Amino acid sequence: MTEQQGPPLTGSPLGILLLSNSYEKAHYGFILAAGALASNRPVIMFATNFAIYSLTPQWRNLEGSQMENTHMLSNGVAGLEELRQAVIELEGQLYACEAGMHVASIKADTLLPAVQVCGVVTFLEKTKSGQLISL
Repeated sequence: MTEQQGPPLTGSPLGILLLSNSYEKAHYGFILAAGALASNRPVIMFATNFAIYSLTPQWRNLEGSQMENTHMLSNGVAGLEELRQAVIELEGQLYACEAGMHVASIKADTLLPAVQVCGVVTFLEKTKSGQLISL
């Protein structure tokens, strides 16, 4: 059985810049991304510095992650892992800032397979026709 894909992503991209080590901000960034993708809008997420942990299996290194994730799940709200997987499945583009990886001492081989490494110029080029949100 082959998987059916939804309609192609259209319109101007939503660029989401994650720059905080906060679980709450990363979580909301992925909520925005999943919502935009569900409505067929392209999404480009770019994480820098310690926010890059949201793009690794070590997302629990984000400040407040244990308490916030437990609180979300106990109230019927998808946690970061579920939202992140939805964004990947809905074909959101995930990027880690090359300079930010140096700042946070995060190596490329610790990123999720769906994450690409690029610089801020590439992120800005990819989102130039769209809207940018910083969290």
